[in-house]
Amino acid sequence: MGWLMDLLDRGKDAINEVQLAEPLRERIVLAEERIALAEAKYATTAEDLEQCRQRIADLERENLNLRAQTPSAEITLKPNTIRVLLYMFEATEMDDREVSLMASRLGMTQGVLQYHLDRLRAARLAHESAVDIDGVYWALTPDGRKYVMESVSQEMLGRCAMGTLGTSAMGR
Repeated sequence: MGWLMDLLDRGKDAINEVQLAEPLRERIVLAEERIALAEAKYATTAEDLEQCRQRIADLERENLNLRAQTPSAEITLKPNTIRVLLYMFEATEMDDREVSLMASRLGMTQGVLQYHLDRLRAARLAHESAVDIDGVYWALTPDGRKYVMESVSQEMLGRCAMGTLGTSAMGR
């Protein structure tokens, strides 16, 4: 904005040399006042912006400290709940994750399967993904996929991949 003031100063000097009419001088004074107001507003806005940036940085540090203090909730699942989790992890089609079909393939009643699905939902590892006339469909959350990859034993993953984690592998 300094260049604008320089331009107005040059214009003022030119008017004084030529001795132009008073209305032109008044317009220049008005323009100078407006520029001064704009510069003051800009300075305040820049100050406010810097304060906001500082507050954001403070909040981010506070958030990191709080996250470091929060104990990680260790998720403990029963073997059959893990079976359900692994079944959904391996299911490639949405239809394979419909409740009655999952219960049949896992050798469980729908009530028992629902118990395990409720445990997975409470742990935020799975959720109902769709409901239609044919039934209720479930899916893993990103945390559910992460749990399978990082927390389920490699032996269990291998048994699931080989298809030996079936109805008789762990009982109900």
